[in-house]
Amino acid sequence: MKKSILFGISMMMLLVGAFPCCDFNSDFSQPEVVSITPADRSSGVDRDTAIVVLFSKTMDTVKTANEFSLSGDNGTVEGFFTWSPDGKRLSFQPAKSLGGAALYRVAISAAAEDSNGNDLKKPHSSLFSVSTDLVPPAVVSYAPPNDTMVAPDAVISIVFSEPVDLDSLYDGIAISPPLQGRFSWDATHGTISFTPLYPMPYGSTYSVTLNTGI
Repeated sequence: MKKSILFGISMMMLLVGAFPCCDFNSDFSQPEVVSITPADRSSGVDRDTAIVVLFSKTMDTVKTANEFSLSGDNGTVEGFFTWSPDGKRLSFQPAKSLGGAALYRVAISAAAEDSNGNDLKKPHSSLFSVSTDLVPPAVVSYAPPNDTMVAPDAVISIVFSEPVDLDSLYDGIAISPPLQGRFSWDATHGTISFTPLYPMPYGSTYSVTLNTGI
């Protein structure tokens, strides 16, 4: 009986020694965005700027890049990522120069992770513009006035508070029922005119709608 007990103890000691103690990850702190360039609500940013994000911890570069996006009026901006050696600073260089009048949004979802698998503490979102003017144009006056009788060849005229992007007029101004015609503008691009190609039928009622795409 004594031999049996000693044999059992010896085997247990060998088993314990055969499995070394493992090091478990005890870091459960969540990473945060420390700073971002361009700063939120910046204007007059260079069109070839890189987006630089500084994190509080070393990040999983692949997962974090997948959760990063830069988007503008025309959708997501494509570009290239680079990281600092310590994995804390992300740089995103757009593949093309940014547009002059667009507002851009930088977004990083909370699914971005540090190197230990901890999710970003909270999602990040910020805005910037490469233009110094973030005030949208407004309609100062228009003709013909509302609810008036006009001649069949009347010209529609709209005066804006500042010059407008001419390419945005075609989708930004809607006439109902549809009316064929051509746009023209003054030298400052602040006054826009629409001249019908054909006389408007007597008794017809037209509405002109301007959307925020202008």
